[in-house]
Amino acid sequence: MISYNKFKPWALLDDPAKGLCKVAGTAILRLSGSALNPFWAPGSIVLVNGRATTLYASPVGDLMFVTDNVAPPTAWSSCCQARRSWTVP
Repeated sequence: MISYNKFKPWALLDDPAKGLCKVAGTAILRLSGSALNPFWAPGSIVLVNGRATTLYASPVGDLMFVTDNVAPPTAWSSCCQARRSWTVP
């Protein structure tokens, strides 16, 4: 018998989510807005300041990692200070 306690064998449909975040390379830290859903699967589309990328892994707490560097081409200190918008369509 198959157990569905540890995973769901179907896609999870969810409402769109959005908020403000800080970005450093491929790391995105949620500052405000919708809570990150730990059931969002790797490969889910995320828009950061209008730029599309995909989740590398499911979010944990207020942190998510994406497959592309979504930070602007600036120094670490300045990119982490700026607030960016994020959306999961």
